[in-house]
Formats: sequence, C-alpha cells, structure tokens
Amino acid sequence: MGIPVIDMKLESAPLYTYMLYHTMYEIPWLLDNFVDQNYTALMAVGQLWLEIGRDIADSLIIPFNLHDYGLVLFDFVDRMDQQLEHIGIPNAIGTKTYHIVMDNLREALTRFQVVANIIQQITQSVNTGHESISIKQAEMLNKRMQTIERAFITEQGIYPERTEFRHLIFTSSSSNSIIDNDYGILLFGGILEPALQWHNALSMGNLNKAKYWLKMLKIGFAKLHYGIESAILILDINGYYD
Repeated sequence: MGIPVIDMKLESAPLYTYMLYHTMYEIPWLLDNFVDQNYTALMAVGQLWLEIGRDIADSLIIPFNLHDYGLVLFDFVDRMDQQLEHIGIPNAIGTKTYHIVMDNLREALTRFQVVANIIQQITQSVNTGHESISIKQAEMLNKRMQTIERAFITEQGIYPERTEFRHLIFTSSSSNSIIDNDYGILLFGGILEPALQWHNALSMGNLNKAKYWLKMLKIGFAKLHYGIESAILILDINGYYD
C-alpha cells in the first residue's frame, strides 16, 4: 500500500538467543521466570511505543526523517553494488553499462537527498517552534510524508514470478543465499534475486534462462530508478512559499 510504518520489537544480543526460542516450551511461565522477570523490558518497549505515538500526535508535521531515509538508500545501493560485483553482474551486462547504471542511481539519490533535506529542515523548524506555517503548508508537507513510500511500489510486482511482492526496496527473500537478516528481508529484490537466478542458471549451463534473468535484472534497475525519480517529484514543494 505504500504506507510508512514502524516496527518495534525485543531482540537478544547479536548472534545470541535463548535455547527455548521458538520451541513448545516458550510459554508465559518462561517469560515470567527467566526472560523478563519483572517485565521491565516489556514495560520499556510499551512506554517507548506510547511516547512515539504521543510525539507523532502532537507534531504539526509528521516527524518522519527523510534525511535519514536518503542516507540509508545510499548505503543500500552501495551494498547492492558489492553483491552484484561479487556475483559477476558487471561482466554480464558490460562493465561500462553497469557503471553508467550505478552512477545514474547514485546521481538520482543525490537529488533525492537534496529535496529530502529541504523538507527535513522545514519539518524540524516547525516542530521545534522555530518556524510558523499555514494550514495549507502543513497539509503540503504531511501529504508528502504520507505518500513518499508509494513511489517505491510497483503495481506489476518486482518481477513476473513474484507479482505479489511490489515494494522496490524491501521485500521477503525467496531463498536463503542473499538475505539481509534471519527473517529473510531482502533489499532491492527486483534486482538481487534475478541476479542470483542468473548466476544459478549460468552455473547449470542454462543459457536461455540466464539470458531471461539478466533481462529481468535490467528491468529491475529501470524500476528502481523510476521509483527514485518519482519520489523526487513527490517531495517537490514548488508553491510552498506562495
């Protein structure tokens, strides 16, 4: 749907979990006696939830941090670049072509960061009381905060075999080879999964299938670039100061 959401959860220390995790013995008694005896951790998460809800409700402008979004997108693209180079995609589509595609993505993200920073500065000034705005201006900003995520939703799906998955940046992985975490969250699934499928097909000597997945990968690049450009247009505040 392209609606921004927040996910909060309790996590154990990195690379560590308790032995009864996801077993039939993980029952309320275990929580009461071992995991969170005084419920201090659960209370802390609940209090944080309430404070975040209060902050959002009391803020004139929805306090989504578009500046940070731009930064993590840059980081995601860099990580994707490393994975694609490891698989051998630059040689498959041509090193020059590959670098042009990646340069175009980064250039688009630079422009995204510029418009995101402008809105972020206005939002911070308004919500801290340093700048006053009209109802029209508040509606303009909040509308952009609410619709920015829809720029990364593709109606046709990330590729034909996974039409039910429509988010260009975040999706679940159909394999365990290139996932980002233990729960199978994959970045840029419309690009990385076709890349892996291409690699597997090539390894098995299926050139026709390899050619098909290489085509899907190129389409994935185009969809991602289009999504970034759409996000830039959504964030445009032309007429804000009229």
